[in-house]
Amino acid sequence: MIQDATAQIGAKEYTAHGLRKNAAIALAEADCTVQQIMAITGHKTWREAMRYTQRREQKKLARQAIDKLEAATKVANARTEGQRGVG
Repeated sequence: MIQDATAQIGAKEYTAHGLRKNAAIALAEADCTVQQIMAITGHKTWREAMRYTQRREQKKLARQAIDKLEAATKVANARTEGQRGVG
């Protein structure tokens, strides 16, 4: 069924596993819960579905860390510029 459907849209290289994985990743990036991902993808175990939310969470935490670093750098640069103007 999947092979027929992907052939019809000119995407024969896609597999059922790949499509399911991409759906899980998209759902995780949309902030869906593990239970919601499992409901859509049909994963039977929490562990398997968690794989996708952990990936999303890592990206989210990394973005937050970079934002904090950039904010701290701006503050440090502003202090440095202020000290130069005082002397």
